[in-house]
Amino acid sequence: MRKFLLPVTYTLYFTLPRLFLNVFVTVIQSIFNFIFDVYIFLIVLDGWQNGEGFFSICYKVILIGIAHTVFLVMKNWYENCYVPQSDLNINQYMRKLIFEKMKDIDLYCYDTPDFYNGYILAMKEIDGRTNAYLNSINSFINNLFAISSTSFVIFTIDPIFFVIALIPLFVSFFIGRAQGRERYVYHIETQANERKKDYIRRIFYSKEYAEEMRTSGIFNVLIKHFDNIMNQFQVIIKRHGHKMALYEYLDYMLMDVIVYLGAVVIAVYKTVISKDIAVSGALVIANTISSVSWSIRSFSDMYVEFQEHAMYIDNFSSFLNYKSRINDEHAKWTPSSKSDSLAVQNLTYTYPGNETPTLKNVCIDIRQGQKIAILGPNGSGKSTLMKVIMRYYEPDSGKIELDGKEISEYYIKDYRKNFGTVFQDYRLFAFTILDNLLLKDNIAEEERKRALYALNMTEMMNVIEHLPRGIDTKLTKEFDAEGVVLSGGEMQRLAVSRLFAKEYSFLFVDEPTSAMDPVTEYNVFKKILDYNKDKAVVFISHRLTSAVLADYIYYMDKGEIAEAGTHDELLALNGKYTAFWHKQAQLYGEVDRGNEKHNK
Repeated sequence: MRKFLLPVTYTLYFTLPRLFLNVFVTVIQSIFNFIFDVYIFLIVLDGWQNGEGFFSICYKVILIGIAHTVFLVMKNWYENCYVPQSDLNINQYMRKLIFEKMKDIDLYCYDTPDFYNGYILAMKEIDGRTNAYLNSINSFINNLFAISSTSFVIFTIDPIFFVIALIPLFVSFFIGRAQGRERYVYHIETQANERKKDYIRRIFYSKEYAEEMRTSGIFNVLIKHFDNIMNQFQVIIKRHGHKMALYEYLDYMLMDVIVYLGAVVIAVYKTVISKDIAVSGALVIANTISSVSWSIRSFSDMYVEFQEHAMYIDNFSSFLNYKSRINDEHAKWTPSSKSDSLAVQNLTYTYPGNETPTLKNVCIDIRQGQKIAILGPNGSGKSTLMKVIMRYYEPDSGKIELDGKEISEYYIKDYRKNFGTVFQDYRLFAFTILDNLLLKDNIAEEERKRALYALNMTEMMNVIEHLPRGIDTKLTKEFDAEGVVLSGGEMQRLAVSRLFAKEYSFLFVDEPTSAMDPVTEYNVFKKILDYNKDKAVVFISHRLTSAVLADYIYYMDKGEIAEAGTHDELLALNGKYTAFWHKQAQLYGEVDRGNEKHNK
């Protein structure tokens, strides 16, 4: 019962008028089904046998036709106008539930295929499952009315026909459960392959893969994967298709052979030979026995359907009831808007499924006003460290303290507001430049002015001032023909502009400048430092630009802090940092000259 409460709770508030109209339309439709399947035969044939006049019979039939016409007008409005709008409202609400949940899902879940399968299943089912659930309720009412009306007429004609109509009910109780389980397993097995197929389809649709598609052999690789996926579909269909076909065959054989033909033979015998029933009764039996039997049999289908709904609803419920590991359970503080220090102590973190830790006993101390560089080769754990500090991941051991308190004691949203971040894998959206810069709704005029200032700080105004809509121009041309397509360096500068759009206690700049030339990169970093003289700024990079600007450097290698100190101190050690420096120094002549000017 608990499984059925979830969709009812989610839908009742939004669908009370829908449920009422659903029931009303279903009941009226059931009444007309009864009239056309049963009652109209009794009116015409019994009236004719009883000597009732032709016009009298036609009058009754015409009244029924007029009433049915009025009902059809109402039903068409309901199905073509009201239902689509109601579906949109329900789906909008349900999808927002999923979106809200996704916003708080732990990042480690994205590294787990089972999570993706559950998420995709929940998203795909949300469009149809609510409607399917309502339709099941609708069918239940319809079948209940059909059985209580038509079955009563059949029973009064001769009880033997009602017994015949009951035969599939007992047989299908066993078939239906197996059929429902088979359909569910089939759907679950195809889900993972559907996700792989959708991924390949997105690659062919996406512009970002277009160049590789035309200049490499990846097309053949994708086609090979696509063929393998389709072959796996074939295997799944062969594994389950024969069983599902057998179940369907047994269903229709019961209805079309045993019930319908058996009832017709008996009705003909009782009308022609034994003369126990009238011709009108025989026609009623022939016209309604299958539908009555289906209605009775559908009650077992209802049970199977609700079981099937319960399986999907349970998956949806598990998704919505997922409790994030990173939460406010132990939170009791709101951090100061001007936090003073951040200390990372003996931090270790291992990604799910990995045996080797990505971070091992990392210790870092960051204080206001400091300019810190965290350097090291790719894969040394720099970006992971930043994400653990931001509480996107929970460490295996060690702790992080903000102003002397463990960060788990702070409310997550308030804690993260302290940090201005630009990630290495930053994202821009197909919205306006202003939206991409401020990343919020209800933008005030003062915030708009601040956005213009931020863009000027990264020299992006040189680009934007030539656009017809300025900062209200949309990025990409995917949804707007007048949108702008920025270069790689321009997109990075737009992302960095976010650091100037608001005030933060700490700034983390995680290598978002790979598409910039060394001079532009140096100038951007210099402006960030000049603007944030009294704040802590942390540059995370495998390049040297930030090294010459930093007060203190942490050099990471294989997830550990291999060396720490000032630039001169690390060079004096003649260790890993020195080798790292000399390998890149010749590529950064412009940076060295910029550094000399900076020191002067």
